[in-house]
Amino acid sequence: SDDALDVAEAALPELTALAAMQIEIADAGLLAARVHLVRGRPQAALAGIEASLAAVRGAGATRSFCRIYELEQVYVLIASDRLTEAALLARSISDGFIDAQSDTLAAIADCVAFLADKAAGDALLARGLARARRDDFPMLLWRVPAQATRLCMAALERGIEPDFVRQMIRAQKLAPPPAAG
Repeated sequence: SDDALDVAEAALPELTALAAMQIEIADAGLLAARVHLVRGRPQAALAGIEASLAAVRGAGATRSFCRIYELEQVYVLIASDRLTEAALLARSISDGFIDAQSDTLAAIADCVAFLADKAAGDALLARGLARARRDDFPMLLWRVPAQATRLCMAALERGIEPDFVRQMIRAQKLAPPPAAG
């Protein structure tokens, strides 16, 4: 009815303001998650990114809008040593990106899946590092330096993409493993 539409229309400014507040809450949570991640507090980072995702989804954001928050969640899951979950999430969100962005997420997913289960084979590590090299992405796993170091060490021990791995070590200022040469 017209009365119901009038009521709904009158509420639009308030609803729009509420949605904007939810996005601001989400952005604050994203920033908090990043700070906690850099400071080595993965559990606090996880709480922050989960709150961000809840807020942004509560505001009715599209899946594509949520991807930046989900990408941060990937890094937080890696830092929390929830590697399989991180690899699966990276794969699921890579579908929403195009070209190099999708390849970069696939590189992250492959490399993290390798770290989660080294028995999965060197092909996974080789594919992930080759993708990162083709995308000129030496900052692979840069927000989680302990995992990036583990990845570099494994790659150098196996002779996989050694030039690119040395580039990663230099770009991220990682402590070079003994096999770095």
